[in-house]
Amino acid sequence: MVRTKWMALLASGLLLAMGNADNGQTVCEGFVPPNDMKIPVGDTSHIGIMGNGGLTEAQYQEVMNRIQTIYTPVVQAKGKTLVVNRLWSDSTVNASAEQRGNNWIINMYGGIARHPDVTFEGQALVACHEMGHHLGGAPKVSGFGNAWASNEGGSDYFAALKCLRLVFASDNNTAIVAAATIDPLARTRCLAQYPAVADQDICMRISMAGESVAYLFQDLNKDRVRPQLSTPDLSEVSRTNDRHPATQCRMDTYFGGAVCPVAVNVPLSDTDFKSGSCVQGTDALGWRSRCWFKPDSGGGGGGGDGKCPFGDQSICDSLCQMNPNLPFCSN
Repeated sequence: MVRTKWMALLASGLLLAMGNADNGQTVCEGFVPPNDMKIPVGDTSHIGIMGNGGLTEAQYQEVMNRIQTIYTPVVQAKGKTLVVNRLWSDSTVNASAEQRGNNWIINMYGGIARHPDVTFEGQALVACHEMGHHLGGAPKVSGFGNAWASNEGGSDYFAALKCLRLVFASDNNTAIVAAATIDPLARTRCLAQYPAVADQDICMRISMAGESVAYLFQDLNKDRVRPQLSTPDLSEVSRTNDRHPATQCRMDTYFGGAVCPVAVNVPLSDTDFKSGSCVQGTDALGWRSRCWFKPDSGGGGGGGDGKCPFGDQSICDSLCQMNPNLPFCSN
C-alpha cells in the first residue's frame, strides 16, 4: 500500500511537471552551470584568465540590439514572440532561456558581460547560445520539462554555425581580425574551408568568440589546463550528453561550427541532426564534437533512449497507463 501510494504521488508530480512543460513553464539550466560568482556594476576586482576587462553597457546593449533585430522576425514566423530580458544591473554570471506560453525568452544577465574574459565576440556567443536553445534543432533535451530545448552542445553548435555569422555580418571583419591575435590553427582552417575573404574573416572571428568563453569556463571551473584549439578533446561519449560539456569540448564545438561551410540560410531540423549542418563521415571538418555528441544514439543523457529512466519498470508502467505518449512508453 505504501509503495502504491508513493508511486501514485510520484506519477502525479511528474504528470504535473509535464503539464507545466506543455504550458512552457520551463527554464534551461544556463550558459554555464549554476555558480556563486557575482560581478555587480562597477566591480573590477575579478581578474579572470585573460583579463580583457569585460563589456561596457553600450557594448552589451549593442549585442542585445543585434540579436533582437535578427531573430524577432524569425520567431514571429513561428507564431511566437521573442523576449530579450536585458538584465544589465543583475550581477549573475550566467544567461538562460525559457519558453512561457507564446513567449520565447532569453535572460541576459550583466554579470557575465562584465567578466574580464568576455569580449564583444564572447558576449555575442553567449546570446547566440541562448537563442540556440530555441532554434538549434536536434538533438533536443531528453526527459521531462525541457523537451522543447536544443541541448547544451547543440546550442553551442548553433551559436557558431548559424547565429554568429549573422551577428557579425555587417561589421568590418577584415579590420577586426587584422587587429586581433588569431590562433594559427583557426587561421589555417578558416582560409582552407572558405574561398571568400568575408567568410574567412567571420570564421576567424567566431574562433575569437570561442576562445573568449572558453577562458570564462576555465576561470569558473578552475580548470588547470588552458583550452586550446590545437589540443582537442579526443574522448567519445557512448550516448549524447545533454548537459554542459567540459571546457575543451565546448571550445571544439564552437570551432567545429566556425569551419562548417554549410550556408547560414540552410535551416537546422528539430528531428534530423544532419539537416543544415556538417556530418561526420560525410564532411572532413565541422561536425558536432564526439566528446558530447553520439550520432544516432537514440537520445541524450536524460532517458531519451526509450528505456525507463527511473531504474524501476513498474514506475514507468504506471506512468504510461496515465500518459502513453511519454518517451519511454511503447507505442
